[in-house]
Amino acid sequence: MKGKSMMGALITVGLQRALKAVLLCPLLAGASYAATTAPVKIITAQGTQKVTAEIAETPEQRELGLMNRSKLADAHGMLFSYLGHEQPAGNGYWMYRTLIPLDIAFIDRHGVITRTFTMPPCRASKAQECPIFRPDVPYVAALEMAGGYFAEHRIGAGDRVVLPAK
Repeated sequence: MKGKSMMGALITVGLQRALKAVLLCPLLAGASYAATTAPVKIITAQGTQKVTAEIAETPEQRELGLMNRSKLADAHGMLFSYLGHEQPAGNGYWMYRTLIPLDIAFIDRHGVITRTFTMPPCRASKAQECPIFRPDVPYVAALEMAGGYFAEHRIGAGDRVVLPAK
């Protein structure tokens, strides 16, 4: 009986360690999720808008995006960078688990905004039920800001985005 208790204790300790490892992995890997910030300039016919953007350049950062945020600071957003790798015209973004409306600007390899959308939050319980916002042209980056920011600052297709230097 004593041997069985010892074996049970070892199994329990092993399970506890495994569980801790599984729970801590995302925390330890958090550095790959935490985006750095950089100044981004948007050049329009009315002038230049300076914004601060979190840079999402890893697949994990891009997947998480601005999910579960209840607000964005003024003139703050997220730049989804594909590091110069052109994304197909049919690829897009959805608003699954996104709590606030967002504006999105798709940016081509020359830094020109090719298409913008204002995207409402998606309240669906499954990601597949959320609409996808596609630019219908290839892009190398996308900039998300609080919903209404682009209209307020008259930002649209044809304007230019100066991306942070790598």
